[in-house]
Amino acid sequence: MQNVDAQLRVNTDKAFGWTGGKALFEGYYGSSRSLGNNYVGTNLDSPSPIDTYGNTRFSLYQAYYDQNFGDTDLLLGVWDPQSEFANTDAQNLFLNRSFTWNAALDLSGGSLLYAGNFPWTTVAFRARQALDDKWTIQGAVLNGMPGNPKDLGVNDYQFKGRFGAIGLAEINYVPKARTKFYVGYWGYTGKQTAYNQDRQIYGSDGGYIGGSTRFYTQEGKRGLDGFFNIGVADSIVNEVNRSLNVGVTYTGLFDARPNDKAGFAVNVNGASDPYRKDLTAQGGNPAMYETHYELTYHAKVNDWLKVQPDIQYISHPNLVTDLKNDFVFGVHFEIGHWFEL
Repeated sequence: MQNVDAQLRVNTDKAFGWTGGKALFEGYYGSSRSLGNNYVGTNLDSPSPIDTYGNTRFSLYQAYYDQNFGDTDLLLGVWDPQSEFANTDAQNLFLNRSFTWNAALDLSGGSLLYAGNFPWTTVAFRARQALDDKWTIQGAVLNGMPGNPKDLGVNDYQFKGRFGAIGLAEINYVPKARTKFYVGYWGYTGKQTAYNQDRQIYGSDGGYIGGSTRFYTQEGKRGLDGFFNIGVADSIVNEVNRSLNVGVTYTGLFDARPNDKAGFAVNVNGASDPYRKDLTAQGGNPAMYETHYELTYHAKVNDWLKVQPDIQYISHPNLVTDLKNDFVFGVHFEIGHWFEL
């Protein structure tokens, strides 16, 4: 798989003398090769963060303006909520999408193309308020249909009543460096299919809690960090109604490589009872859990090259018992360069 990304950042203070503002414009090309769909039993969350699920895409990814007013920060435009909600630095090391965000939130609203993150981002408004030097609250409202459900390869934002909107709210507590805890709530207002029932309903919701902290510190940035993330979702319209991921990362495991990161994490996605009954009625063999394990190592070779060998094991992919478990070995690498104008 491959992804080519181009991004333009504008600091309005430096560019125009407009204090506190910044703009971002970002687009990408993603290949149609799908690790999740074609090679690992169509598991719910792909083992790769650049998987476009079988769709060749030339797409706008983000295009927003962000204005800071001291303790208040406002953002408007096309935006990926995964960059700021249900997220810690420690979990960003991992490639499997079940670790990079809260899985129950990521997989929520499946009939509505999920929660508006990569590869289908959408129009959003986000507000963040710092209460003091430790506590922050933030909320966001997003269009409920981040793409075209009839053609997932096109860049299309559909504003229709049956698609509704997505709402996110979160409280963050950061008592010290490398420690963060958060609690969040999300809700959809769109029309969705109720599993094991011959009807559709409007609305679903869920919540999550998570955090990360430094367990052991060596000199500089070196040390051991751990994270956890727990999510719950409405059982009637979601395949996954509960998720848990936990993991550890070690920065500077080797003296000669103080900036490299190594990590191990486990994620469990729980199937909702209505979904399992619905699949059974259709002749399927549902599993109660889909479990992911990931062992990875991230090395910054130089200013323009990053290399990340990665091993994953996935049991009961796609929440069924009649697919084989998957062992995945791969290498993810990034080639890129920043230019300042």
